[in-house]
Formats: sequence, C-alpha cells, structure tokens
Amino acid sequence: MKPMVRAVVLLGATMAAVGHRHSHLHRGAQLDLDTRETQSLSAETLLPSGEEPSVTLSCQPLVTNSISKRGSRIQVTRRNHADCSDRKTTAVPTPRTMRDTNVSNISGQGQYAMSYTPYTQTGECQSMDAVSRDIKAIKKKGFDIIRVYSTDCSALSFIGEACREAGVRIILGVYINQSGISAAEKQVQDIADWAHAAQWELVELIVVGNEAIKNGYCDPPELAAFIKTAKATFKANGYRGRVTTAETFNVWQSHGASYLCEAVDLIGANIHPYFDHNVAAPKAGEFVASQLEELRKICPDQDVLNLETGWPNAGEPNGAAVPGKEEQIAAIDSIVNEVGSQSVFFSYGDDWWKEPGPHNVEQHWGCAGVFTSRGKQQ
Repeated sequence: MKPMVRAVVLLGATMAAVGHRHSHLHRGAQLDLDTRETQSLSAETLLPSGEEPSVTLSCQPLVTNSISKRGSRIQVTRRNHADCSDRKTTAVPTPRTMRDTNVSNISGQGQYAMSYTPYTQTGECQSMDAVSRDIKAIKKKGFDIIRVYSTDCSALSFIGEACREAGVRIILGVYINQSGISAAEKQVQDIADWAHAAQWELVELIVVGNEAIKNGYCDPPELAAFIKTAKATFKANGYRGRVTTAETFNVWQSHGASYLCEAVDLIGANIHPYFDHNVAAPKAGEFVASQLEELRKICPDQDVLNLETGWPNAGEPNGAAVPGKEEQIAAIDSIVNEVGSQSVFFSYGDDWWKEPGPHNVEQHWGCAGVFTSRGKQQ
C-alpha cells in the first residue's frame, strides 16, 4: 500500500480511526492456528515472504490504505497444509456465510481470512509455483479464505488455481487508483470472464475499491454507481454472492447512509488500531470491536466485516501504539479473541518492496509467526 494518514476522532465513548498510511497490495505473512485444543498464539519467528514454513503440511480437501502505482505494480500503503503434491486438485469448501466461516476454538472467535499479494520482495510478480506454495502455507496456518486487492500479476489464474488446489476461497478485489473508476472497469470484466467459467464457487466476496474515497480517487456518488454497475455485471455472469467496498470508519460515517449503504451488500471497513495513538497493543481487539459496533449503526440490517487489520512487527511508536514482535502477538491475540471471525488479518508477509512510510512501519506487517500450524501442538 502507499502512505496515507490515519487520524482518530472521538465519537461518544468510541474512538474512530479516520485513516492511516500503508503500502499494500502486499506480499503476505503467514498466520497459523492450532485447532486441536483451546489455542493460544505463539511467538514463533516471523517467516519472510516467500519462505516455506518449516512444518510438515497434511493434505486437506484467502487502516486505512492508500493505493498507488509503482511502475506496473499496484501499491497499497497501509496507514491506517496439506502436502498434496501427489494430488492434482482438492475439493473447494462448500460456500458458507461469513458468520459461519472459519471460526476456530480461540475463545470462540477465530480467524476469518488473511490478506495476500502475489509479489516478490523486490515488487515483481511471483511465479505460479511460488503463489501455490504461499497459498498452501496460508491454508496450513488455519485460513480457508484469502483477500486479494486486484487482478494484476495473473492473480485470477495463478491465485485461483492455487486456491482451488488448496481448498481456499477468495475475497476478490477491484482496484481503483488515482486514474479513477474508468481505469478499473476492465478488472470487473476480467473477473466476470474468469469466474463465468465455473469459478464463482471459489469466490467468497468481491470488494470494489480499497479506500478509494479516502484517497480521493473518486467521490461517494461515483463509487456507489460503480459498485452497482459492477454488481450487475457479476450477476449477469452468474455470481450470486455479495459485493462491498473497503473504506475507513470516517468515510462510512460521512457517506454510508447517503450513498454507500444502498450500493453494498455488507459494510466493509479497514480497521487498524495501531494508527490510533491512544491504543496499546493488548487493547487492539477492544478498539476493533468498538469500531465494528459503531459501523453496524450506519447501515441497519447489514453485516459488518473488518476487511483489513493487524499490527506492525517493527517500526516506531505512535503514542501508546508501539510496534514490535511481542506487541504484534499481543495485538493479534486480542483481535482474534474479540472479533477474529469477522476480521481479515494483514498480512501474509513483510513487504520490503514498499517505502518505509510514516513511523517506518509500512514494510513490517507480516505476521506469519503469530499463528501456529493447524494441528500442531503448542
């Protein structure tokens, strides 16, 4: 992601994250959960992006952010396994509602999804083999869903095939940058064309725009109209799932009722506690939960999903929000216990190809070592 500034406003008793900076369309970090008994998070060494996990995989049938282009690469700046090598494919999980999806035993909450971008540490596109290894590693970490931000780097074919083989579903993204909505229209048709060929079963959700209003890439009426048009295209090509956008709390507060609620099927927000200087790592989950509760009041009768959340493992303090490996563990543990089943964890790995950004945290959101391997004893 690219740098963007996240402010915080106090609403009643709730602190609302307004925005923050990050670079994403990120390469991810692996998270892993032990599902045998009541799990706890462990302080494993963070795995660099693209590095294979050391555990053996067992076969089992996807803040605000500011997005920009770096050459041909989309950059989102955040501010805010089964060893199936002898098998060609694995069954795709039966579609479930988000409230039922991937809830683990950690305090009855869990881990809904993990964000992923198919980039090398120098920002180039990864090979199909590398993408497949990453998706298997994410599956091994206990995630059945990943979130991607765009269709670049052959994301639909490479990630789609890797997810089909691993039994992982995808939150697809239509990326809107400074070129505006017209430049994003092709992605809508690309998704429709790809998924029309019996691929919709892989799709958990479609997110049209990632903080596009927050970053000034379009205005609320334009985004609402584009979401409706995209939904119509997807539906005409056989999609029966839900569509939303990802914005910050303050954007939903300012423009949800007037424009966005009628366009989306659920509220999608990026909520990064680190960018509120009053929030210490152990309180991250409480902060996210309070934001979700306030968001539920904006679009009555709609579900709310935290589409991006996490904590940096290195960088500089932002008031009470201190980055670091131990702090990241505490923050994610808190989020998992409070609202993990409604949250997409950012990110699969550290992103060294990004600029350091405010507080020097943009490269350090990988959280591979925070979760333990599915089935691995503590």
